[in-house]
Amino acid sequence: MDVSTASGSDSDSDSNGTTSIQPWNDDVHIKNVPAFVVWRDLHGENHSLSDLNLSLVHTSSTNKALVQLQATTRLKKGPAKPSIYLFIKPDQIRNLAYVSSEDHLDDDQEDLHTQAREKLGASTHVLRFELQSPATFVVPTEHPFKFFRAGSQAVWTSWTNFARDAHCFALHFPMKALSKSQLLSFCQAASSHALSSLQDNITSLYGGKGGKVVDPNDNDEYDAIQTETRIGIPSNENTAPPAYEERGAAGPSLSTIEPPLCLSPNPDMQQSHKRRRRDSSTSCQDRATYEKGKDANDRILLAILGLQQAVNEAQVAHGAGIAKIMAKVEAIEERFKRLEEDQRILADEVRTHMAPLWDEMDARLQSQEDREHMHIRDVIEEVVDENIKEKMAEAIDGYFNNDDEGEDLIHKVIGKRIQEETKDYLQNQCFTGHFTITQEKPPLT
Repeated sequence: MDVSTASGSDSDSDSNGTTSIQPWNDDVHIKNVPAFVVWRDLHGENHSLSDLNLSLVHTSSTNKALVQLQATTRLKKGPAKPSIYLFIKPDQIRNLAYVSSEDHLDDDQEDLHTQAREKLGASTHVLRFELQSPATFVVPTEHPFKFFRAGSQAVWTSWTNFARDAHCFALHFPMKALSKSQLLSFCQAASSHALSSLQDNITSLYGGKGGKVVDPNDNDEYDAIQTETRIGIPSNENTAPPAYEERGAAGPSLSTIEPPLCLSPNPDMQQSHKRRRRDSSTSCQDRATYEKGKDANDRILLAILGLQQAVNEAQVAHGAGIAKIMAKVEAIEERFKRLEEDQRILADEVRTHMAPLWDEMDARLQSQEDREHMHIRDVIEEVVDENIKEKMAEAIDGYFNNDDEGEDLIHKVIGKRIQEETKDYLQNQCFTGHFTITQEKPPLT
């Protein structure tokens, strides 16, 4: 049995309807992700809930987590489209397992998983929860309340049954919302009881009015309201006229409207078959008075009945107009919901397609930067070398412009170098020869 929790195209008034994009680490923070729940009651019958929103937070640095399921319904009084919540805290989880596609499933489970994929329109992750204590069921403070239509009543009944019976259930949500590695890390932490609960600030729900924690096993107040509705006892929570669907399209007929007692024909005025013992003139006057009063009463009665019929027809027309307006509002909300979903999908696609382009652009910019750097360095080195050569040539030319100084310098440097080389050569060589010593004669004077 599948029950849709969308009793209208409602959105949570306490959320912004956005879905978080996950970083590639063990932290998890997703919000308002479409979900589908499957569970089996105490009699072994399978049940499911669709049109849910899943919010999951897991902070690995603090080892804190919280799972939140959310659905919307419609009331006659109080918040027009309130959300009802189911908070699953880590200390309420006995075991949490990730169900992969390779796991063996029986035929019923396979059918339910196929149904979940069809409902969500995408491949899904599956988490199997086993709870050791019931989840926290939070509703508006107006509880107990009455519902706008039978669909909302069915949502409430299925939701309370799920909160009461779902000690073991399977949660489906789209794969694109979260990676498998993050889910496995969260399942391992939850099953090892290493997590503590994040603060579920119930007082901030419903626009700051706060919520009310309800025991799904305690239906006394709810049963009392339903009993009052069936036997016709008015309730403080339902003083409004009946919904448009509860009345006939044409309104009550004239023959079924009872006139007020004050305008009903007086029993004393009923025609009597007994003759009064009066004279003929008095009898004629009484009869004329009676006929005039009866005609006046009939005219007044017809006028009041006509007014009642006009009021009933106006109520029917008003109800039809309200129903049309509500249908248009729901259609607009559905269009906005689809538009937000399309925008989110488009943003994901753009982000996915732009990532490799950004990487390629970064690589090209880095390569271009390297080439420009090498080119600038080569140009600078070439210019510096040319400038050094030019300056050296100019310095040498300028130094040797004076020929005398240049020649003296050359003679001095070269002569000194020749002397040093000759001295070294002579010191390293052996020479033989004959010498003749003669006495020099003094010159003649």
